[in-house]
Amino acid sequence: MKKYYLLLILVIFITSCTVNNDGNENLKNQINEKINALNYCNVDEDCVINQFGCPFECNSPINKNADLNEVNGLITIYNGMNREACMYQCVQPEPLKCVQSKCVVK
Repeated sequence: MKKYYLLLILVIFITSCTVNNDGNENLKNQINEKINALNYCNVDEDCVINQFGCPFECNSPINKNADLNEVNGLITIYNGMNREACMYQCVQPEPLKCVQSKCVVK
């Protein structure tokens, strides 16, 4: 009987680890989509670089007037769920320009 309980506990543990990793990946994808949605412009001056931190891009082009509250809140939740250490060595960002309503590197 003890073997069955041990096996059941092991299955539950493995399942919870898989669900947690999937949850982290889903949240990471959701954050990346929201960061991409912040990249819009009408003129070159609308474009700025934001560094959202690892594991999100070093230099994300976004609109200077974009509301970052939702993305920053989701990143805080993600960082609380994710226990892996992650660091970037980011290079100096290139100048941006507005092309087809998106901020891109000149």
